[in-house]
Amino acid sequence: MSSAQQTRPASLEGQAFCMEDISQTIRIFVVDNLLFEQGDGHFSNDDSFLENGLIDSVGILTLVEFVRETYAVPIADEELVPENWDSVHRIATFVQTKLNSDFLGKEGFSRHSLPKL
Repeated sequence: MSSAQQTRPASLEGQAFCMEDISQTIRIFVVDNLLFEQGDGHFSNDDSFLENGLIDSVGILTLVEFVRETYAVPIADEELVPENWDSVHRIATFVQTKLNSDFLGKEGFSRHSLPKL
């Protein structure tokens, strides 16, 4: 199945993810699985992974797969840019945007059909 045809697993259906939860999940994954030996987990969510030598390009690809599997979001090749993948905050923002667009794209929902607050 291609990533564009990916469907959300039943365990994730209807589940809302807030930015803080996404950031925490990404951070835990990075600390537990990707930090180079010199990485001690003391970095901010805005710190660049590549500029600070926290993880390398292979680690970024591992993160892409983790996000794809964890949040069941399609990720296009053109979305594999540092603006989306070079910090915990950037990844969380990207994931939240993808999840929101997936929700709004469901039948019966559009940005125009949501009530104004």
